[in-house]
Amino acid sequence: MTDIERTVEYQPRNAHIESIQATKIKHTPLNGSSFDKNSDFIEFRIQPDNSWVDSPKTKLHVTFTPKDITATAGTAADFGIYSSPSVNSCFSRLECRIGGNLIENVLDYNRIFTQYNKIYSSSIQNQTNGSIEDLYSPSSIIGTESSAVGVKLNSTDANPPTGLVSRTCSIPLSLSNLFGPSARKAFPLALCKQVLTIRLYITSSVEEVIYSHGGSAAYDTAYGSANFSLSNVSLEMTHIRYPQMSLDRIREGMPREIVWDGVQTISSTSNIGYSSQERVILPNTSYSDVRNVVINQWYPTYAGNQVTLGCSPLNGLYQAQLFLDGHPVSRNRPVGSVFSNLPANSQSEIAASVISLNRPFRLYDDVNTQITISRSSATGATTQNFNLNNGGGGAAAEPFSIPAVSKPLVSVFAPANEKPVSPYFGLVGFDLTNNGDPSRDNVGHDCRGRQMVYQARQTNTIPNTEPNCVIQAILCVGVKYMLDRDAGIIRTIY
Repeated sequence: MTDIERTVEYQPRNAHIESIQATKIKHTPLNGSSFDKNSDFIEFRIQPDNSWVDSPKTKLHVTFTPKDITATAGTAADFGIYSSPSVNSCFSRLECRIGGNLIENVLDYNRIFTQYNKIYSSSIQNQTNGSIEDLYSPSSIIGTESSAVGVKLNSTDANPPTGLVSRTCSIPLSLSNLFGPSARKAFPLALCKQVLTIRLYITSSVEEVIYSHGGSAAYDTAYGSANFSLSNVSLEMTHIRYPQMSLDRIREGMPREIVWDGVQTISSTSNIGYSSQERVILPNTSYSDVRNVVINQWYPTYAGNQVTLGCSPLNGLYQAQLFLDGHPVSRNRPVGSVFSNLPANSQSEIAASVISLNRPFRLYDDVNTQITISRSSATGATTQNFNLNNGGGGAAAEPFSIPAVSKPLVSVFAPANEKPVSPYFGLVGFDLTNNGDPSRDNVGHDCRGRQMVYQARQTNTIPNTEPNCVIQAILCVGVKYMLDRDAGIIRTIY
């Protein structure tokens, strides 16, 4: 049979099935109207109806307000109150269910967002989009305070601070693969027979959300009662509906089991002691399609104060490698220098290992980075530095240990004259995607029943007097969503 050229083919194309309407609906929380650090979660329940949800257009609307900020020490200059750069800092976990089936679960939501935002969005994006939609300050100076500055929340510095102000925010669920900017399919609410439940768990650590910045350290322990509130909360979804005839045609053309691909973020943590050569068995890595792994680390406390979201020091790292069942995975040699144990000689390669990963999430419309490579002093780095050295004193002080003075971003207990940025930022990434046909179902490594080990070499050993370190593995995992049309239930296959 001979193919007919399109210029002489007169048969009309299939008619486009048009929706009858697309309606934005604001869903309000089931469990209250105002939430704070003492609340467990915000819960939305969306009833099944004859609609599909245009997932990337989903927005969370919220009014953010600082409250209960009192102090027992300090001067007026000490009490400039600032937010973290994003209202996402309020949420420690995202959970989505259909009936009793857990279909998405993102742990450490705020920490992952904070780290990924440094990599995958630029200063310009945060100062424009972020200052309108979120808690970013529009007055941030590029290259000075980067875009890590939140908005000031009080009009007058005083003890206690006065003139506390509220900010309204409208943000995407950035790390959700089902209802965030990276969602590949409309969510088939019309085919579900059970309630869709979305929960945003609220952090109880206020230092992850607000901080004070002033002229002395007298307020280190002044804010035990500090809090924040989230009010006027709604989840705006775009519901697409079709005429009944079209809806019947759509349903008739679908199989009994509907399957589509996606990715999810899996977080697992390990508490470890520290040595100059660390080897960590990573928990919760047994998935069939692991696309990439990002290693983050932090110290839960330092000098009696909590070390928070923006801090991820790599403590003199100069080599890092990932193993599956004892065999190197992703690359045939470690990330970093094989010729030197100086972190400065590995900094560029380790930063590139993260920046160059497949990017499954989009915080805004495009992707850029706001990090620079620079060595930081203990008290004063003012840029969003990718810093493997972690600490004080400049180049002459290598190797470094935990900084004795500096506190990281969004700490209520910020020290004297510390800029509201985190100079201690460093991640290392491993790309596990296979080469070949991008249409293949599984494009990552099958890690089921296999032991994944992270191994690192660094120039310094943290003294035993210091707190243990938390190693976090952030996995990008390919998943399949399977919908049973008869039962109206969705399950996630990892």
